[in-house]
Amino acid sequence: MARRMRINILLATALCLLLSFPVSAAPTGSLAVKKITAPVTLFCVADAQGTATEEFAGALTEQLTDANMTPATAKQLQKYTKEQSLSGQEKTPGETGEALYKGLAEGYYLVYSQAQPGEFAPFILKIPTQAGDKPIYGVQAAPKTDGGGDSKDPSEPPVIGPVIPQTGNIQWPKYLLLILGAVLIVAGLAEGFRGLERRRE
Repeated sequence: MARRMRINILLATALCLLLSFPVSAAPTGSLAVKKITAPVTLFCVADAQGTATEEFAGALTEQLTDANMTPATAKQLQKYTKEQSLSGQEKTPGETGEALYKGLAEGYYLVYSQAQPGEFAPFILKIPTQAGDKPIYGVQAAPKTDGGGDSKDPSEPPVIGPVIPQTGNIQWPKYLLLILGAVLIVAGLAEGFRGLERRRE
């Protein structure tokens, strides 16, 4: 019994030691569309290498790059979403005039709004964006709208900049391992006490 208790305690200790190692996953990003008054629609149109997603394979004849994600391309893709009746992620801005998207995989995204007033020209952005040599996974965009924005010309490109980057770390496995370790410790102690009781009898 004493040997079994020692094995349980060793297993519990090993699990607890795992808590000191970070559990990471593929990094994800966020997008905050700011200074807007109308709902925003978001589509992932290509992966991180610029290859079109399945939904947009019929619209993109070449890989997307930083050089060809132009306003003209954005308008073409917006038109395609309407023709194909595609459904994107739609968000309505809150009281602060911001729509926030979280958990975005690396890739190219189409953003647009079609509400008057408050419409702005469609645009494409990449997650992560680059700030010098550093990839930024938290992105904010302030498009020019025809109402509630900084300009009455919605055709102007958005101002895009970084926000605090997200780490992409997953926390829940740490807590699961902690609970499992505690259960094993309790089970080992209980088994040890039962063994002692048997010896006394």
